[in-house]
Amino acid sequence: MNLIIGNTSQFFPYFKEVDPEIIGVSSRNFNLSDIESNQYDRAILTFGEHRTFMDIPFEEYVAINVDYTIDVINKIKNNCKTIVVFLTSELWNNCKGGINLNTPLNYNYTHYIKSKELLRQSIIELR
Repeated sequence: MNLIIGNTSQFFPYFKEVDPEIIGVSSRNFNLSDIESNQYDRAILTFGEHRTFMDIPFEEYVAINVDYTIDVINKIKNNCKTIVVFLTSELWNNCKGGINLNTPLNYNYTHYIKSKELLRQSIIELR
C-alpha cells in the first residue's frame, strides 16, 4: 500500500492513475492518527508547491518547506519502508541539458528555492 501526503498537489492525479489504491491525505491538515494504523510500502510527500513564488519572508519558507516536512517525515518514518520527497527541479534551473542526482545545484535564487536546498540537505542528514 502506498501513501501520498499532499493530495491537492498537481502530481496526485498521476499517481492515482498509476496506483488506483494509493491513499491520499492533505498535507495542510495532516494528522498522524489518520494513517498510523497502516504500514506503507512508500510514502510520497508532494507539498509546499503552491507558495513557489509568493513574496513571503525566507523564514516562512523554511518553516513550511524544511521544518514542517522534516516533522512529517519523523512522524511517518516508522510506518513506511520508503519515503520519497519531491523537492523541485528549480534547484537546477541554470543547468543546460539533462540532470541527475550528481549534478551540482545551480539556480536563480529565490527564498522558495533556497528553502528547498535546505530541505535537501536536511534529508541527506537524516539518511
